[in-house]
Amino acid sequence: MVDGESVIFMLLLRFFGLKEEKLLDLWDNELMSYMREQMPMECLSEYSMPELLDFDAIIENDESGGQSLA
Repeated sequence: MVDGESVIFMLLLRFFGLKEEKLLDLWDNELMSYMREQMPMECLSEYSMPELLDFDAIIENDESGGQSLA
């Protein structure tokens, strides 16, 4: 992957990790709508860009199966 694509992919994974509980509560069209329209804006407004692009936290989150940010 190109560097920019990697960053976007990692950012998307971070969004999923941060909003995991919310995502698991939604179904079908509601889930798709949330992922397309609300989730990115919520993450960008709730967390700073350095927090979102903390690749170590993404890896730790993936290995531990939990969120690393409060």
